[in-house]
Amino acid sequence: GANTIPSGTPNAVGCIIPKVRQYVSLYGTGAIVFMYGCGSQLAAQLLQMGVVALDGRCLDLEKVEKHQKRWCADSWGNILF
Repeated sequence: GANTIPSGTPNAVGCIIPKVRQYVSLYGTGAIVFMYGCGSQLAAQLLQMGVVALDGRCLDLEKVEKHQKRWCADSWGNILF
């Protein structure tokens, strides 16, 4: 999961910490909603920067998932992570 991917690596997860630093410097502290949850280690790192990691699994994600299936799903309709 996201906890095992080093910060600063050239992928979506590795870019979280550097991007959060950039956002905090521009806009101040806040929160990020992770669609399918967030590991405790990453959540702790974010909290140290003043950013709360929110778990989006309790939200109705049907519209988001429908949109994602148009551009990041396999031939069976499974959203690729």
